[in-house]
Amino acid sequence: MVRIVAQNPQDYPQDADLRLSKVGCVVPFRTMEISEYGHVSLCCHTWLPEYCGNVLTDSLEEILQNSKRQEILSGMRRGCFDHCTDHCPSIDQFLATGSTPRFLPLDQLDQGIDMFDYTINFIYDESCNLTCPSCRKHLIVHRPDDLSNPVSMRLLGIHDRVKQMVQLLLDQGHVVKLNITGSGDAFASPLYWSYLKELAGQQLSPNLKLSLNTNGVLMTERSWNEIRPLWPLIKIISVSVDAATDDTYKKVRRGGNFQRLVANLDHLNVMIARGDLPNLNTYTTNFIVQRDNFRELKQFVEWQLQYQTLSVVWLNQIAQWNHLSDDEYADMAIWRDGNSQRSELCDLLRDPVFDDPRVYLGNLSGIRMEALQQLPI
Repeated sequence: MVRIVAQNPQDYPQDADLRLSKVGCVVPFRTMEISEYGHVSLCCHTWLPEYCGNVLTDSLEEILQNSKRQEILSGMRRGCFDHCTDHCPSIDQFLATGSTPRFLPLDQLDQGIDMFDYTINFIYDESCNLTCPSCRKHLIVHRPDDLSNPVSMRLLGIHDRVKQMVQLLLDQGHVVKLNITGSGDAFASPLYWSYLKELAGQQLSPNLKLSLNTNGVLMTERSWNEIRPLWPLIKIISVSVDAATDDTYKKVRRGGNFQRLVANLDHLNVMIARGDLPNLNTYTTNFIVQRDNFRELKQFVEWQLQYQTLSVVWLNQIAQWNHLSDDEYADMAIWRDGNSQRSELCDLLRDPVFDDPRVYLGNLSGIRMEALQQLPI
């Protein structure tokens, strides 16, 4: 059974395991997420909390053949999601709607895997220019040139091994997508930003692809021009916004600048429209739903849908990354049973704006379905 971490067990569909047993997820077969200690996960560790080797001690081959990895993949071929948690947005979307792009019928799984790139999730450096309550309580910036700092030295060691791993996969003829970053900001991390500029000065493999994750504040025209040679490699851009007004932005994106963010989003929209990023296939903006911003959900979606270049408006629940106490998290997780604001969230999710095909409800899918079922006939 899927591990219940995001909601009460009694709320989970009774037929969930039966329905999931008919499909498999392609993500664990083609994903390696690297943590701040070099541990390797096969998905977002919040969604699949297992480690399958370590880049500091294991070769690429040892990681690929790791016994835990083989156990997870073998289970996935049987429609077994025992290693996954119910916080996974793909699981929630599948159970609510019957489909999600990452899940395939078991008889199509092996063939489908071959259509996906290897994805390396760079999450080992948490450096960011903001201190968002959904992620951290204090500013984290690691500087790779600070050789007296043991954390910086450890991150440099991990970074060197990851670069070697990427090159080995490319040498083997694989298409490799670098997802920078799931833990901080691609433009704000000194380590990742220097790596992007390093790549921009190299002769690049046609099999190398990029996915950039950012809060958008440092995503300026000047920064884009610094990595201009990488523009044709960029397949995905994901911008975390989490607010629709300046007042709320100051609460949930501490240290940011809402006006600058809006200007940068407008500039990115122009870049995409005029074809500066010729191979971009997914551009998303994200809203992590929590106590301090959920009332702006509709306003945010309406604002983002005005950008014609935008592929997806991604909505997701705040996750417990252990930077919050259980009581703090329960107070922010307003969708939980017993939270006084859950009914207000359900009322908001009934709005037809969330029916737009560009809106991805992720692990809010089940809550919205429940809300719609409660509508008076």
